[in-house]
Amino acid sequence: MSNTRQEELSAARQIHIAVGPARHFTVPIHLSRGGKERGRGALAKPRANSSETRSAKVVRPSGFTLIEMLVVIAIIGVLAGMTVSFVSRGSSHRRIARLESEREQLQLWIDAYKEKKGYYPPDNTNNPAISPLYYELAGTTLVTNIDPALNVYTTRDGRTTRDGRPSSVTQAQLLQAFNTKGILNAAADPADAICFFTNLRDDQLMSLNNPTNVYVLVAPLPGIWGFDESGKTNVYASPWRYRSTSPIYNPKGYDLWAEVLINGEIVTNGNWKN
Repeated sequence: MSNTRQEELSAARQIHIAVGPARHFTVPIHLSRGGKERGRGALAKPRANSSETRSAKVVRPSGFTLIEMLVVIAIIGVLAGMTVSFVSRGSSHRRIARLESEREQLQLWIDAYKEKKGYYPPDNTNNPAISPLYYELAGTTLVTNIDPALNVYTTRDGRTTRDGRPSSVTQAQLLQAFNTKGILNAAADPADAICFFTNLRDDQLMSLNNPTNVYVLVAPLPGIWGFDESGKTNVYASPWRYRSTSPIYNPKGYDLWAEVLINGEIVTNGNWKN
């Protein structure tokens, strides 16, 4: 027997058997001397891949389910509502703080008037929302007339009216607007009339429509004051309400308060403990 034949008989030949479309395995086959194949039995079963022997896993689609999206939307809505509430509350606190600051400044001027004059500025007994407080604290020079109704009171704070004239009011206008016949802090000599204001801004005053060019002190926030012809409430600057005649909350002093509109609600802020 030739050496070539002997090598063929003694060498193991590997036969590759294809199983399925994408997997192969190898079975060793030994040839006998007669050239016949001598196997170790039937063809060995291929070793299954471990990943195939495990139970098939359910593949979930990527992304959010409808329930998850609804939960996320609900959480975002709650957080947005809390944020708006906190921002609104902070804004309300700032506005109230400004309101109280201007009220306290006005109280200082009224107290200075009381210390100098010995009495508090007079009020409007018919309507505490429309008081002559501005003219009493500003001080006025008085120009008398034969007809007392034409007496003129000119304020000493240097303010002018819309048409550029010095801010003044006649006795007839005082009676019509404030139910009073004159200003107590008034004198023919300007030196005898004291101005208690310091840095009073234009937006702290409001001119009445009737009579015109007559002013009242107003709070820094809007308020609801009166009704229009349709019966709907109108939003106006909120006047400082003042009562020195028989005050309710401060019997030994005066009541000073404003009714302002904050977040759709009327808030009363006064110089007494709630």
